[in-house]
Amino acid sequence: MKYKLYILILLFVSFNGYTQEKTPDFRISENGKYALFSIEGKQLTEPLYNYGICYQGICKVRRNKKIGFLNLNGTQIIPCKYSMAYVVAKGVIAVSNGKEWFCLNEENQKITPFIIDKVTDMCITDKRYAIEVKKGKSSGLYFYRGKSIKLLPLHKYYSINKQEQESGLIEVIIDSNREYINKKKVDTISHLYTFQSDYINGLIYAEKHLTKEEIKELSKTKLTFSYSKRGVLDSIGNIIIPFKYESIDILKNGFFKVRDIDNNGHIIYGYFNSKGKQTLPFKYTSASNFSPKGYALIDTSHHNGNLFFIDTLGKVISTPKFDMVSSYLSDDGLAIARKKKKYGFINAHSTVIIDFKFDNVSHFHKGLARVSKNKKFGFINVKGEIIIPIKFDKANYYFTKEVEELELDRKKYYFDRTGKEIKTIANNGYN
Repeated sequence: MKYKLYILILLFVSFNGYTQEKTPDFRISENGKYALFSIEGKQLTEPLYNYGICYQGICKVRRNKKIGFLNLNGTQIIPCKYSMAYVVAKGVIAVSNGKEWFCLNEENQKITPFIIDKVTDMCITDKRYAIEVKKGKSSGLYFYRGKSIKLLPLHKYYSINKQEQESGLIEVIIDSNREYINKKKVDTISHLYTFQSDYINGLIYAEKHLTKEEIKELSKTKLTFSYSKRGVLDSIGNIIIPFKYESIDILKNGFFKVRDIDNNGHIIYGYFNSKGKQTLPFKYTSASNFSPKGYALIDTSHHNGNLFFIDTLGKVISTPKFDMVSSYLSDDGLAIARKKKKYGFINAHSTVIIDFKFDNVSHFHKGLARVSKNKKFGFINVKGEIIIPIKFDKANYYFTKEVEELELDRKKYYFDRTGKEIKTIANNGYN
């Protein structure tokens, strides 16, 4: 069971660490093996490998059921002799010989002096790197620059969370209490709060249970409300958004979307900036997060469903006039709309970007959306170009991985995000 978990970790890190920047890639040859090619198309290695992928400035390969690593020039830096391996952070590679795990650097040197049960990337800052190691029920932290390593005591902490890059504090768990350590002292955030997350971009999302007195006071003005309220803290416990709201979305594109309940029991939304200042009042009955270009899709009516696109100042940009408009706005700035029973996509100016020609569509996720015609499925990009043909019987609602599975006539097919069919899926390690 433990090794199955490591395999899942390996796959997760492989896909989520994969960079979209241009890097050398592996191509299959006539003998069914993979060779590494440069960005310019020059062959860098012989076709020796059953599997290969480049990410975080290094290439992971499998040969004769063993894993090793190449640099981006095709030179082998770690031999193919490990049963499992993954890149923890740039310059740190966790490997297993089937019995035990340890860490190597890119010079094939061990950088942990003892065998570990688990290793994860803890933080990467401009000045130092860190990895957490686990041995039994204890955690330790290695800070390293190249080959130098310093261990934060392994047996003192039950778990170590993330270093907050702005303050330099490191979150640890000691005797079930959450504390924050630095070189000089230990700072403990008040236990009044129940934490909803670890650090996310320097912020902690939490909730606070109301006291009997607070519940009694709210009951005087509100028909309904929750007995716990959400708020946001910074890394050392300062309140960014006060604990008096029903829910708070994670900061996105510079704004928090905050949900509350008015005195009549209706759900309402408002917006706060990254400093915790309220920028738009609680008057929206539905609301999306702001897109990277500063647009949101909102409604101010409880029943009519009249949607508006607004900018960050609350100014109405456009009012879409279609049979239906979804209240969700993707990071690509597109919303689903329907006209005469067909679906397409519009932007914040209510301009039709992708014409109404699909029987159904999903929202865009990382630049791709599933679409259907005549009960067949495929994927398009934000320009409306067909990336994967609309001919499959089954397709996942979102293209979330680097390689997705589709089905036609009960046969499975695999495609990457560029629309390239992956025909050697079993050997590529995607399953």
